[in-house]
Amino acid sequence: MDGTKMTERPMKPTRIRHTVVVLAISLATLSYVQRVAISEAAGPIMRDLHISKDQMGLIFGAFGLSYALFEVPMGLLATGSACGAF
Repeated sequence: MDGTKMTERPMKPTRIRHTVVVLAISLATLSYVQRVAISEAAGPIMRDLHISKDQMGLIFGAFGLSYALFEVPMGLLATGSACGAF
């Protein structure tokens, strides 16, 4: 380096940001549909597996707990704070 200052040119926006937004919306929609689908399927699941409403409540609780437990680590991983990017 000869001591001269280099001026940084602003980066041009790319179309990748649109792809990222579409993927994020698609994943959020899929996640919502998955949560709704298990509650809509509760009746047939209970009949097919011969389980009570209490047992189905435990299944929903396990589903919700596992969903919530993985929400935080996946959010950290998505933002990059889990790998020290911030």
